[in-house]
Amino acid sequence: MNVCDGAPVVIEPNGNHRSSLIWLHGLGETTNFWSDVFDIQRLRGMKIILPQSKKRFGSLGMIPAWFEGHGIVDKPGRENESEINEVCSYIHGLIEREIATGIQGTKVIVGGFGSGAALALYAGLTFPVTLGGIVVTKGWIIRREALSLRPAINRTTPIFNSRGTEDPKINPTDAIEYDLNLQTEDLTEPSCTGVTKLDATHAFINSCLHD
Repeated sequence: MNVCDGAPVVIEPNGNHRSSLIWLHGLGETTNFWSDVFDIQRLRGMKIILPQSKKRFGSLGMIPAWFEGHGIVDKPGRENESEINEVCSYIHGLIEREIATGIQGTKVIVGGFGSGAALALYAGLTFPVTLGGIVVTKGWIIRREALSLRPAINRTTPIFNSRGTEDPKINPTDAIEYDLNLQTEDLTEPSCTGVTKLDATHAFINSCLHD
């Protein structure tokens, strides 16, 4: 499965390994930025796993991307179902690998920024084991029709969602709180905890990690 550019960057925990975070970068990003962010933070007891997507050709040229963009205000596009499912299977494999080392599923968190957050949300909610949580930073919902079929065991997975109040890159109708907090389209309301609006733009700020 060729969805990544090499092996993930791994930041070992500060102290004993008690939990794992799989973090997915945004469109056009690399793991270099995020490895610096998490290396500085050094969350105690938490192993950080940073996979790097391969480059894909899209509207912005040949850049790192998990899938062809969706949710962008001026380029709504149409989702590539097989492409998203292929990458999702890879993320599920990373989760399974952590569980195989002895870490409980409830101690594994998936998260990301932008399109990486969108993928983390989908992968987390469709994984067949209860996870510790999902962190969505400036993300949106992908494959929403498939989420109605997600495993019941993950219908109450804690979700931390943050986005800009005037984010120019995320279609407001795709914002998570407009969907996951509504019992529509058979989307049972999950435990959407810590729903915040940290700033007005499509940017990451370090206080997210502390929250």
